[in-house]
Parts: sequence; C-alpha cells; structure tokens
Amino acid sequence: MTANRNTHCVLAGLKAAALVLACLAALPGCGRRKVVEDTTTSVQARIQVEQLPYAFQSEMLHAGRTWHEDLLVVLPARPKNAEELKAAVVEHRGPARTAAEGLARDIDHACGQALEKEEHWSVVNVAVGDSVSRHKGLIPVRVDLGLRALYAYRPEIAFQDVPFDRVMTTLATQAGMRHGQGKLNNPLVSWRRRNVTTLDAIDAITDAHGFKRRYVGVTARITLQVREFETREAFFKTLAAETEKAVANLARDVPAVLILPNPKTPKPDTPEAAEKKEEAKKKDEAPPAPLPEPDEGE
Repeated sequence: MTANRNTHCVLAGLKAAALVLACLAALPGCGRRKVVEDTTTSVQARIQVEQLPYAFQSEMLHAGRTWHEDLLVVLPARPKNAEELKAAVVEHRGPARTAAEGLARDIDHACGQALEKEEHWSVVNVAVGDSVSRHKGLIPVRVDLGLRALYAYRPEIAFQDVPFDRVMTTLATQAGMRHGQGKLNNPLVSWRRRNVTTLDAIDAITDAHGFKRRYVGVTARITLQVREFETREAFFKTLAAETEKAVANLARDVPAVLILPNPKTPKPDTPEAAEKKEEAKKKDEAPPAPLPEPDEGE
C-alpha cells in the first residue's frame, strides 16, 4: 500500500515538473541564448603594403644613401612608355615590398611598446605607401589605434532569438563601449560565429537587420611621411610621441556605438536629374587613364 502511494507521488511530481516546463516554454523569450566569450588572444595588427614610389638606378648612384632608400622600387633603366613603366614597377617591386613589410612590423612593435601601460588601446593596422603619393616620391605611413576589446578576437559570439537592443547592449558592454540607438523596431537576432571580433559581430548584425551604426571614440590614426626624417631614430622618436598624443586624445572621448535607422527612401529623380546621374555613371565606368610617363627627376 505504501509502495503504491509512493509511486503515485513520484508520478504526480513528474507531471507537475513537465507542466512547469511547458509553461516556461510558452513564455516570451524562453530558450533565448547569448554567448560572448572573453578574449583569449591579443589584437593582431593588420600589415598593409600599398604602392611605393619608384626611382632609377642611375640617379640613385649619385645620391647619398638614406635610411629609407630600401623602400624605393629601383628600376634599372627608364621605360619608353607608360605600359613599360607599369610592367617594370611590378617586376622590380619585390625588395621594396619586403623592406616595407619589415618597417611596418617594426612600427607595430614600437607602438606596442608605447602602449604597454595602456589597458584599452592596441595597434590594429599599419600601412606603408599609397597609390596617391607614389608619383610624388613620398612614402606615407599610417598607424591606426583601436579599442582593444572591440578589435580582439573572441572564441565565440552567439545569439539565439535575442532582441536586437539586448544584443547591441551586450556587445557594447563586452567591448567597453556605451550603446545608444534611435527609435527602431526590435527584431529577434540569431547569429553565431567563432574566432570573431565584437566589431565584426556588430557590423554583421546591423547590416543583416537593415540598421546603420556609427562608432565614436574607438579609433585614432597617426600619419607620417618617412622621407621627412633624416634618420630612422628620428622617425621612431616622433612615432612614439604621436602615439602618446593619440592615446591622450582618445581618452577625452567616451567610446560608444550609435545604432541608427536606415534613411528614408529618396524621392524619384526628375528627368533632368536622372539624365545627369546617367552621364556621371558613364564617366565613372570609363577605363582609368594610363600611368603618366616619368618626368625628369622622378
């Protein structure tokens, strides 16, 4: 008799538990999951080498050697036309690109040392050269500093049926930012990636749901011209000073991400405006002009 009563009690308990679980499952938000694992690796700076200026071997023989001479694409002879010039630059750019990559890594290391005592900022990008300055013989260097927690890779970021505003608040908090947004709808978000940055997650999720975002106080850029410095030591001394200045400027702002709605659909163009747009489009689609022939002294 006692055994039967115990059996009935156990069955009743199981039924009650099942009923509670069923009720919980029916509640809004039940089963939502969010995972933003802590960072396990430091920020790895992206190294970029863009186009570098060229020089002719005959002219370099008469010039004094400089610390940045290895960054020039050295051509053995003056090409006859723009096509030969382009081919010669591609053929002989290898040593200059290797030297530029080495300089970029040295810059990353030097800036990293300057940021050792900083908890919030890291070097996220180092670029040497660009297509605009090549014909002027300049060698620009750009160093981007960024909010470390925003650019650091995380083992996993995952959301399952979590409201959009909670997703953004979670990501912003994990990255050490404030989060603000205008009046938006609040869709449920399901998104999962491994080995990803918080920046990647915010960008991907806002794009997927048709929102815009704007970051405030999360990056700073240092720009220097290599050829303005007579020695390597002078360049790196200035780089260290500019890094400290950039960090001081960043410290004045509160890092934040602002989520905004997409702009309203523009009104249809008038026939005249549509015709102008079509002309501009044809201009943009025109093939690029060939490289100019080198002038004397380039």
